[in-house]
Amino acid sequence: MRTLAKPAPPKPETKTTAPSRTPSIAAWALATRLSIAIPSVSPRCLRQRSPPPPWASTALAGGPPMLACRYGGRRGGRSVDGVLGRDGDRPNEARGVSARSRSGDGRGRTRRGRARHREKRQRAHDLHATHPHGAAGGAGLARRVAGEKLMADRDDPFGANDPPARRGSLVIVGTGIRTVGQMTTEAVAWIKRADTVLYLVGDPIAEGAIRSLNPEGARSLADTYVADKDRTDAYGGMVDRILACLRAGDLTCAAFYGHPGVFVSPAHEAIRRARAEGFEARMLPGISAEDCLFADLGVDPGIHGCQSFEATDFVLNRRSVDTSSAVVLWQIGIFGFATHKQGSYALPAMSLLVEKLERIYGPAHAMYLYDAAVLPGCESIIRQIVAADLMSEPLSIAYTLYVPPSRVADPDMDAYNRMVALNAAYKESGEE
Repeated sequence: MRTLAKPAPPKPETKTTAPSRTPSIAAWALATRLSIAIPSVSPRCLRQRSPPPPWASTALAGGPPMLACRYGGRRGGRSVDGVLGRDGDRPNEARGVSARSRSGDGRGRTRRGRARHREKRQRAHDLHATHPHGAAGGAGLARRVAGEKLMADRDDPFGANDPPARRGSLVIVGTGIRTVGQMTTEAVAWIKRADTVLYLVGDPIAEGAIRSLNPEGARSLADTYVADKDRTDAYGGMVDRILACLRAGDLTCAAFYGHPGVFVSPAHEAIRRARAEGFEARMLPGISAEDCLFADLGVDPGIHGCQSFEATDFVLNRRSVDTSSAVVLWQIGIFGFATHKQGSYALPAMSLLVEKLERIYGPAHAMYLYDAAVLPGCESIIRQIVAADLMSEPLSIAYTLYVPPSRVADPDMDAYNRMVALNAAYKESGEE
């Protein structure tokens, strides 16, 4: 009978076995965070004490925190490397966490470990559910994404190619006089895109339109006005709020009724200060009350010319007028006032404006009070008056005064003859 040889006793396991190749930190992170088997690395290596970083004994050991983050330190209060823990390169065993607590059964885990385990399982489930090739395709996608991130970290250890911090910028737009229908497509697009929209409009329909375009970011500037306080104080408050949004990194859109550059001093001041602080800032055109006036009165400023003045400035600064050209006087309804007031103004100084107009045009010259229509379906207000009627007419803050030319322009015949001669000489020279 054949006798069977006794099997050789098993060799005792030694704890000093070391892998032939020490895995890189990139391999540790990839294997631990994604549970991907790497054939050239023994799993036992992951339980070995990690070697000190290559810069530990150099001047870089005391370098910027970004270096520690790249090699397993902490960023934002949590560990970046899946193997290295809270204490730099100290392994988990040194902190009293057993290998079992890192195993897949979930028993003995710390709270953070259980949360990571659930997150990892959820990522795997999502990849399996969404990838067209199932779990295998999802795992491949995870490997590619992780590999690209690790290569980027290796090639850019100092984070020079990280996305720049968000920087604020400013766009100032006009909503037109009748917002529904006159707000430009470009203004609508910027209001929708902005992080914060600061607006100042004159009617609830315009306010509702802006809020519907950007419900979360729309903020009114109307509360900067205080009754019986200087309007320049309110303008300064508007500028300060616009600049505060820029400094917070917001793409800021400031929307003003009419044209944002016509009698809107805070718009110009906000752009000036924003550019002085290094922010990008620009203004987009809108439809002003003067544009509506030209359309409603049938006036072409290219025929006789047009001069525009603020009504109070027109009197106080002795503005000279060419009576062969039209004159537009803005803010006729707040003549002589620098403070804000709810409702209409009493205008005790209006006699000064009447005197100047009668001195220039005479008492019988026809003029037009104009108030552009704000709401859809409404008509603009156009009333023909003479200068003296300004003392008794009820005026709102939106009124504008249009003064037509009172005489025909005096042609300069000498300049005309010289122009004809110069054009004829140029034509004969054959240089056309």
